[in-house]
Amino acid sequence: MQKRPTHLTNRTVLAIAALAVTPMASHGQGSLPAQELIRRQAAVAEADTLLNEGREFYAKGKFKSAVDKYRAALDTLPYGTATTHRREVITNHLNDGAVALAQTNRRNGKYDEARGLLNEVQDNDPDNWAVKKQLEYLDDPIRTNPSLTYEHTQNVDKVRRLLYKGEGHYNLGLYDKAEDDFKNVLRIDPYNKAARRWMERCAAIKSSYYNAAYDQTRAQMLMEVDRAWELAVPPVGDDVFIQDNGGGGSELVQTITEKLQTIRIPLIDFSDATVDEAIDFLRARSRELDTTTLDESLKGINFVVRKPRATGAVDDVDGLDAEGGLGASSDPGGARIDSLFLKNVPMQVALQYICDKAKLRYKVDEYAVTLLPLDATETDEIITRTWTVPPTFQSFLDDGGGGNDGGGDPFADDAGSGAPTITARKGMRELLEDRGVSFPDGASAQYLAGSSSLLVRNTPTNLELIEAIVEASINDTPRQIKILTKFVEISQENGEELGFDWIVSPLGFGGAGPN
Repeated sequence: MQKRPTHLTNRTVLAIAALAVTPMASHGQGSLPAQELIRRQAAVAEADTLLNEGREFYAKGKFKSAVDKYRAALDTLPYGTATTHRREVITNHLNDGAVALAQTNRRNGKYDEARGLLNEVQDNDPDNWAVKKQLEYLDDPIRTNPSLTYEHTQNVDKVRRLLYKGEGHYNLGLYDKAEDDFKNVLRIDPYNKAARRWMERCAAIKSSYYNAAYDQTRAQMLMEVDRAWELAVPPVGDDVFIQDNGGGGSELVQTITEKLQTIRIPLIDFSDATVDEAIDFLRARSRELDTTTLDESLKGINFVVRKPRATGAVDDVDGLDAEGGLGASSDPGGARIDSLFLKNVPMQVALQYICDKAKLRYKVDEYAVTLLPLDATETDEIITRTWTVPPTFQSFLDDGGGGNDGGGDPFADDAGSGAPTITARKGMRELLEDRGVSFPDGASAQYLAGSSSLLVRNTPTNLELIEAIVEASINDTPRQIKILTKFVEISQENGEELGFDWIVSPLGFGGAGPN
């Protein structure tokens, strides 16, 4: 420990004063000795400043910086009898700093640097007992580990920091980052038990979570299995819905009608717009303002502008009649709406105004709202529709319609001729015609036995009649019992859960209970 005062001693102050007074008495102010005297005085002051800085570093334990300051102070201090005592003071500080730095280097594994500093001090002060003691420590394998290296001491500091960092991540619940820190510790120190213990704690926390997740997943899956055994409550009454054969048209029409009445348009402002443009506007706004359903695929209303079929001759080139309306052969989508301004009206009202302006009418179908000319008939369009019918549909038509009761013997004698005849079965079109369905040009009917489907091309009016026939055939079908069978297969292995909980006491193994 350094016990020397930081201020200049009285002897040093007198020496500096002597340097300052004697030459000035013998020489003038501007002489070369006077300039040299001023330089030496500045050097002494600078050396004193360096000495004080070195002492501050020494007090803070920064021995390397302290030694550098002491060396700089000695190099700055001028030689002379007046500065001899000051040089001795700085040299003693340098020796103390060098011994402290050598001791630090010895502890950090820098043996060569430590020995070099001690030998330097010993050359200057052969009787320094601290130097001799530190040299003995360097040569003693018990006090100084010969295998210690500076890299090892640096790794020790890294390991300490990583352990503290990993513990911080663990306390914050960041277990993955904590494990990464402890793995980095093991990369530096493969046999660090503290890192392994922390990793064990992280694994235990994760294991507890995964056990909870396992219980939750198993409970969820068992719940789904139990739910699969739930039987639906049958509807009240005898009218049990069997199958959707396209007979839900009235319900679909009701849905579209409700949307037309429910959806309100804040503002409509048309000026010299076509019907197609107006319908595009209603179609877009119906999707935006539809609040009757949350399903995006079911929102909005479909609009169709039906064009009349061409008959081979056009009576009016412009497609307009005498009153300015649309002819049967014109395009309704091209009709013009001169001006229409409405605020906060239902879509049904807006649609009616558009039809009045364009001399059109609209009809609500199952899947769309159709706009057509006022004089258009249902025979203007032939559309295709498919029904799934019972396997006995063709027999149902053959037995109940067309004047053929189906009860006769197909092999009976023909008009008493004595020879049996076979009556050919009527086609699907003929059977439907016997039921009162007309088939204009381009209409057809086909029964697909493989899929038990009825494919018909006809006008909407005739399709509605066919739909009624299909519904009658379904209701006429003998009632059957529908059995729904569900097979549930569950595989659960409890072998992994078998084990023992061992209780270890200070005296040995205690009781063990099965898990």
